[in-house]
Amino acid sequence: MMGSVLLIVGLGLPAAYIGLFFKSIKFQIKIMGLKSSRHVYSLRLSSDGVDVISGDEPNQFKWSGMFGAYRVPGCTYLYVEKNKAFLLPDGQAEEGADVWAMLNDHLPAEKLRDCRTMKK
Repeated sequence: MMGSVLLIVGLGLPAAYIGLFFKSIKFQIKIMGLKSSRHVYSLRLSSDGVDVISGDEPNQFKWSGMFGAYRVPGCTYLYVEKNKAFLLPDGQAEEGADVWAMLNDHLPAEKLRDCRTMKK
């Protein structure tokens, strides 16, 4: 009998804490009016550079002024300036487009880093 009570408390208490945690997250999302996903920016890679459409104002960044690109598992970070990067998730480009190959065509090798192959 005592073992059953301890088992229920031992499993029930953590389950209750986890349930309350997820409930509080849903509550905060509702209060803040957040959506599960939203469109933040779009990138268009061209031979001239990168066109960024964010809000109402498009920006263009030339290839010669790019700081660098870093490829990690699942995503590529394209740094247009030292402290400004855009994320290019794998599989988000138009069908058949190889983003990393295009970056290799337009950026010098010293500005490209494939972190997927680096050893720790």
